[in-house]
Amino acid sequence: MEGRINFPITLDQLINAAIEAKRLYGGNKYVLLSDDEEGNGYHECYFEFSNAKELLDGCAFAPYDLNPEDCVILG
Repeated sequence: MEGRINFPITLDQLINAAIEAKRLYGGNKYVLLSDDEEGNGYHECYFEFSNAKELLDGCAFAPYDLNPEDCVILG
């Protein structure tokens, strides 16, 4: 198995992007999340951040090659 080439954004990158988006668009906007890595659809973000290790335990749809201890869940 080859190593992963693309990685999800980090929490620090998301925070910086959110600060910039707030500057550009204002803070009173609804947050939508992409359905996939290509942006083929979008859905509402209903939850804030959660512990990935707790939520991904036994989840069949979790990324198999990322350590849950290295992740947080948004939405």
